[in-house]
Amino acid sequence: MSHDHVATDTPPTLLDLGGVVYVPPHLGDATLVLVDFQNEYMAGPLALPGVWDVVNRAKVLLNRVRAAGVRFGCVLADAGYGLSAPFR
Repeated sequence: MSHDHVATDTPPTLLDLGGVVYVPPHLGDATLVLVDFQNEYMAGPLALPGVWDVVNRAKVLLNRVRAAGVRFGCVLADAGYGLSAPFR
């Protein structure tokens, strides 16, 4: 099976690779979930390339969600840097 992908700056998603045409839901029907926005991925030995672009795009999306009155939640693990803790 061949998976042709048009070269862009954005890597393909699993949906792209599976040939699925994704139609995002209307914002009012959506749920926003942000995962792994810990500080350790922003700077230091675990810093991810391009992370600040992702953070800034997430801020824009979060502002849109808030402006649309969409409810969202945050999951926090607050044991401290590099430690495990129950989520709340």
